[in-house]
Amino acid sequence: MQLSDIKRAYFLGIGGIGMSAIARYFNDKSVQVFGYDRDCTPLTKTLEAEGMEVHYEINVDAIPDNIDIIVYTPAIPQDHAEYVYLDMSDIPMYKRSEVLGLISHDYRTIAVAGTHGKTSTSTILAHLLVNSGVESINFLGGIHRGWQSNYTYGESGWLVAEADEYDRSFLRLFPEIAVILSMDADHLDIYGTPQGMIDAYEQFTRQIQEGGTLIIKYGIEELFSDSWPNAMQESNIRILRFGDVDGDIWVTENTSRGFATSVSADILSSHVTWQWNVPGYYNASNASIAWSIAKLVGCAEWELQKSIQSYEGVKRRIEHIYQDGETMLIDDYAHHPEELRSVISAVRQIFPSRQLVGIFQPHLYSRTKDHFEGFAEALSMLDRAYVLPIYPARELPIEGITSEMIVEQMTLDDAEAVRHNDLKEKLRIDNSQITITLGAGNLEKHHQMIIDKIKEQS
Repeated sequence: MQLSDIKRAYFLGIGGIGMSAIARYFNDKSVQVFGYDRDCTPLTKTLEAEGMEVHYEINVDAIPDNIDIIVYTPAIPQDHAEYVYLDMSDIPMYKRSEVLGLISHDYRTIAVAGTHGKTSTSTILAHLLVNSGVESINFLGGIHRGWQSNYTYGESGWLVAEADEYDRSFLRLFPEIAVILSMDADHLDIYGTPQGMIDAYEQFTRQIQEGGTLIIKYGIEELFSDSWPNAMQESNIRILRFGDVDGDIWVTENTSRGFATSVSADILSSHVTWQWNVPGYYNASNASIAWSIAKLVGCAEWELQKSIQSYEGVKRRIEHIYQDGETMLIDDYAHHPEELRSVISAVRQIFPSRQLVGIFQPHLYSRTKDHFEGFAEALSMLDRAYVLPIYPARELPIEGITSEMIVEQMTLDDAEAVRHNDLKEKLRIDNSQITITLGAGNLEKHHQMIIDKIKEQS
């Protein structure tokens, strides 16, 4: 299919963060965009305000005529009435990842992969490029807080994409520059074993264009097959490593006073420093990787130095939601044990003397089954924890897999599993407390209640 021939597109699950970015791309190309989503959200309302038509009830009669392409997310169950109806039609159906792959064929693609850090790194990179004069097309896995969008269009010929390992989506990409930030076991419902996931990441690296560049966390390549180094050499792939003092990219210092943070890093033989309001060593590391890619693309050091100071962060990544005196609410998307450890450690670094209270909503039954012990260990770093029921997303329940499993494994005494309806009664807000909502589900529905409790406490 030629994307230039598409006049009318239908998105099944248009409100997803990846789906909405592609919908915005088509909308920019003067394609009429229609879609369904289960929930009316601020994002879907924005899509409607941009000229797209969205409905929120499963209704095949709401699907318009003369559609040229159907784009769907794997999160849509195959027994979904609209999916079944469309699957029986003659209209071409593509997964989101397939369409992103088709789009990227026409551009010089930078693909950011890894179990954690994809969204932050790709968003920082997009910010650096655009603010340094490189008008890239950016498909982001989160909302850039300065742009209030997960997508921007540019004419430079460069494309930045988050390369998602779920459903092997990243194997649709053939980048000029690729990044692997981390490779902790995840999505084992897809890969079966950690080795299955490692094999997919290795295949991703083998799809880098000849003469391209791979930026990889120090030590990860040791997990790949014995034939991998020769394959990289034969394709003339330049390999840059980060995360070790002997690597090419290394954060030497990260100091925070509140959210104001000073960073020093060695990046491709240059020593650089910057100040920004994004705490956490892992964010500094992500920024140093983005900085290195921007240098490879051709951005000058002085442009990057100026650009990074204006970066405001990604929505739901250590996002400051509300503050009254020293009592604060922070929100973060962390939904893997390593992400929880990173976020909790970062907030500890910012507020070492404050009480940290976490409200965690596990995401997916399969992930909870695979990582409940890791969740318990990470959440035990808090002073108090409330664990909500599992957010199922695309999954059906798995017998015996519950939030209580996490709490039972925790070494923190002040921890309990709590139902959504009981959280208001159970949640205690103390003076100077930092409350962090953690998870990839729908925790935002509790934010106003928490804010009201903070106001009552003051």
